[in-house]
Amino acid sequence: MDEIIRRSERLVVMSAHGATLLHEVYGVDAAKVDMIPHGIPEVMFGEGDKDRLGVAGKQVILTFGLLSPDKGIEYVIDAMPAILERHPDTVYIVLGATHPHVLAHAGESYRLMLEARAQALGVDGSMIFHNRFVSQAELGEFLTAADLYVTPYLNAEQSTSGTLAYAVGAGKAVISTPYQYATELLADGRGVIVPVRDAGAIAREVIELLDDGVRMATVRQCAASYGREMSWPAVARLHVASLEHAASSHAHRRRNVFRARTLAERPASLPELSLDHLQCITDDTGVLQHASSGKAQQIRTSHRLKLNQYRGGLETEPGRRHAVFCERSQEPFICGRRGRPSLARKIGDRQLSGVGQPMIRGCIDDKLVLKKFLDNVFVREPGDAAEDQVQVSLA
Repeated sequence: MDEIIRRSERLVVMSAHGATLLHEVYGVDAAKVDMIPHGIPEVMFGEGDKDRLGVAGKQVILTFGLLSPDKGIEYVIDAMPAILERHPDTVYIVLGATHPHVLAHAGESYRLMLEARAQALGVDGSMIFHNRFVSQAELGEFLTAADLYVTPYLNAEQSTSGTLAYAVGAGKAVISTPYQYATELLADGRGVIVPVRDAGAIAREVIELLDDGVRMATVRQCAASYGREMSWPAVARLHVASLEHAASSHAHRRRNVFRARTLAERPASLPELSLDHLQCITDDTGVLQHASSGKAQQIRTSHRLKLNQYRGGLETEPGRRHAVFCERSQEPFICGRRGRPSLARKIGDRQLSGVGQPMIRGCIDDKLVLKKFLDNVFVREPGDAAEDQVQVSLA
């Protein structure tokens, strides 16, 4: 984190709490931090159609997001008997699939517990579970149709919440527990805060808002006004301004700040790699090893020479013999069946056609390096009419 901060011109957070953490924990100058809210689609504004959701004529309480035990939904279910006693036309919708991590370790145990709790309290007739992911368009329909939105989360340190941002941006009357992001976003009358794990407080605030249409309208208006600044176009403009500020600061710093590095501060580095020695012993076929005193010690070539690598040397194709030309002695040597060069089949001191040109001399420890391996050299046996003729084809 320290390295990211050091290398950044600007730091972007989605809440004042995040900016405070950067300053108090990491010592970041507040002037370097831009607070840009969580973005929401503009489609979230407006009134929804409850008929499409099958809840026409109902007062709708909504919670959405991935389900996990830290969401505290059971406390809203515990509040439902008191709410239904005062407003029997109320329905509570829990929208969203179980979190994949929870599903992997505990399956649907949390959802099943919630359903069993609703049945035990006799409120299952006023509960709707939508166990699935929904598209943004579907989410917009549920949000605009809701009268109240509740986030009864149990983790007080939660610094952001996309679901809460969507609800406030959509102009909903929100009731929430006092986690970090909620206390900030719902300040100044934009929502209602209740204690953690307090079903009674949830019931009381829901009933009061449903009873007092004027108060609910005021809360919704405050939330909607604030939410206009959270639409994606507004958020995009803030990000552009932050990037422009970063570019300007960076350009100014490069023009005006120069600090020479001492030897101790210079990063450790290796000398530039040179492959000249490797190129000296390599051709378009492969890498050849050394030849000394007119005798080839070992030859390595690629499969393109139609040779199979062998521990003791190179295994040739049946019936083939291969030649190596040593430039120092100007003598070619025949390789045996296993590709071992030897003086036993020295052809003579005549210059073979095509042999001299491809040879390239290079010295390593005063040893000449073979630069070409000749394939398909056919040597006639003694007694043949054309004994002194050698046919050479280059690899």
